[in-house]
Amino acid sequence: MADRMPRIFRTLETRDGRSAFDTIAKAAVADFLEVRQPATARVADFSHLMTSIWSKLPAATRKQLAIALAPCPHVPRAVVELLLSEPPEISAPFLFSSPCLTRQDAAGLDSSIDPAPAVDEADRHRADRAAREAIAGRKPSSRVDASGGGKVASPPPLASAAAARDALLALARVKPRRAVPAAELQSVAPPAEAPAEATAAAPKPARPARSIADLLREARSGSPQRTIRMIADRLQLSPQIAATLPTGSDGRALAAALKLLGLSAADAMTVVLLVHATAGRDVDAFRALRRFYDDVSETACQVALGLEAGSSVKLSDGRTRGTHRPLHAEGAGLRPATQGRPAAFGRRRNLPSGLAAGNGRRS
Repeated sequence: MADRMPRIFRTLETRDGRSAFDTIAKAAVADFLEVRQPATARVADFSHLMTSIWSKLPAATRKQLAIALAPCPHVPRAVVELLLSEPPEISAPFLFSSPCLTRQDAAGLDSSIDPAPAVDEADRHRADRAAREAIAGRKPSSRVDASGGGKVASPPPLASAAAARDALLALARVKPRRAVPAAELQSVAPPAEAPAEATAAAPKPARPARSIADLLREARSGSPQRTIRMIADRLQLSPQIAATLPTGSDGRALAAALKLLGLSAADAMTVVLLVHATAGRDVDAFRALRRFYDDVSETACQVALGLEAGSSVKLSDGRTRGTHRPLHAEGAGLRPATQGRPAAFGRRRNLPSGLAAGNGRRS
């Protein structure tokens, strides 16, 4: 009997032109990492599969596999050598944290990297001087070598990744800041003699609250001052009491005002969280405020806010609710009993009209 597995893998490789080699490699790595102590045959199969398809994988997939295999201590030696032969941008995660690397691997990595050119004291002094001149904003002048008498030659190109990294770190330490023009500084800096009242933007006037939806919309828009103004105008509160609504220690004054406006408990607590300065920071205090809102009466709220008893200032709900319409009138589903058809449940006792007439067929 022929083995169907190679045919299945070939179908997976060429299905709709997708990168199925990536799928095969990722699935194999995930399956290999699931077992904490893989058997020898399992390691050999994984090594054979990865070495056969490694050259067909893109760089991004190989980097992902290097990251996934980095903490595993059972990576086959052939796969380790494949990762060692990759460039640093692909194999760096595996090289930094893999427990499968040996001293010979580390020695090979050290020998493969070209040593950085030695920098003498004179070159270091010239580099520091050029950095200071760049920071001061002056153009670095050409220096003359004391030994040769001519201009100093440009440094050789960086020979390794380690040298490039050191150069980038040095540039980051001495990178000059861009000088800001005086005209830009004058445009950014505010005038010193401008009064604070003139620079502060005047708050927009609050719109009158006609419904609960208007109040909630204003609170959710991020303007607590206008929301407090809407509540105070609706209840005709004094400025002293209105000033205590968003800053009260317990938030009960604001809750009492919302109770008089007819908000539900959920809508009222939403407004309290959005408008009050400190409400919601303490969970227990907020629960106590919720219980206070459920238990307090409108008369107590009017007394607390200094309002006259009996005045109704509740906001309209603003939502149109359909009237209830019954599906049928009372008793409309029952048919009245007649002489030929009694209103009785169960098996039919009277024959249909056709059979009762004697023709033997239903009419």
